[in-house]
Amino acid sequence: EGIPKESIPKIWDRFYKHDASRGRDRKSTGLGLSIVKEIINAHQQHIDVVSTPGVGTEFIFTLEKSH
Repeated sequence: EGIPKESIPKIWDRFYKHDASRGRDRKSTGLGLSIVKEIINAHQQHIDVVSTPGVGTEFIFTLEKSH
């Protein structure tokens, strides 16, 4: 469904849910993307978000291969 441009900076915040319909009736904590961001940061990498409201969202990142 995509994420509105003004909401993208907030999606990394713990407990943030941009879609109110994913609230009480769904078992979502709003922690997923904040955990992803922490993992990416721990590996000193970067994650990009490309989102088009009404279409969808892509999360693009790379991780270095383990030696």
